[in-house]
Amino acid sequence: MPQPVTHTDLKELLDTQTEVIKRNLNDRFDHYEKRQDNHHREMLQGFAQVIENVNDHTTDELNKLRADLDIRKEFDHLAATVAQRFGITVADLTGR
Repeated sequence: MPQPVTHTDLKELLDTQTEVIKRNLNDRFDHYEKRQDNHHREMLQGFAQVIENVNDHTTDELNKLRADLDIRKEFDHLAATVAQRFGITVADLTGR
């Protein structure tokens, strides 16, 4: 005949089961945190790529504006020089 289960036996079984459940939950939380970390890292990398693209585009546009400004300065200087040689105003020379 089987022996009756004692309070101590039940307590040991419950403690063992509690440890197993805790380990399983910790494993699941670790997996979830890793997945979240990877997702968070991917999102931040995406944001960084967007910011880099915007910076590149802005830099290109600023360089174009800077080049355009340099050309305009050269044109204004050239127009002033030519106007002075012919004894007319820059407005008369450029039509502005």
